[in-house]
Amino acid sequence: MKRQYIFLSVLFLLALNIFCWREVFALSEEKMLEVDFLDVGQGDSIFIKTPEGHQIIIDGGPNSILLQKLAERMPFWDKTIDRITGCSAKLQSGLFFMDRSYKK
Repeated sequence: MKRQYIFLSVLFLLALNIFCWREVFALSEEKMLEVDFLDVGQGDSIFIKTPEGHQIIIDGGPNSILLQKLAERMPFWDKTIDRITGCSAKLQSGLFFMDRSYKK
């Protein structure tokens, strides 16, 4: 009986320790707006990541170089973009390539 009590106490303290450290690391994360200007050849593309984790692309550039630039800034498993916008036809070609590789 005493051995079970000690085992359960250690298990409880271990779980409490893990929970506390998880909260400490969550509080230390910087929740800031990130804006990256990506050189995509003719003009720039803008990659925005909000504090809530939303990802926005403004302009795509004239070719598929945008995919390479996004791969440098996003984790390999993340294939979602929340918002995509482009202002001119010549800068939207890169968005066509991105449309095949990322989910919206």
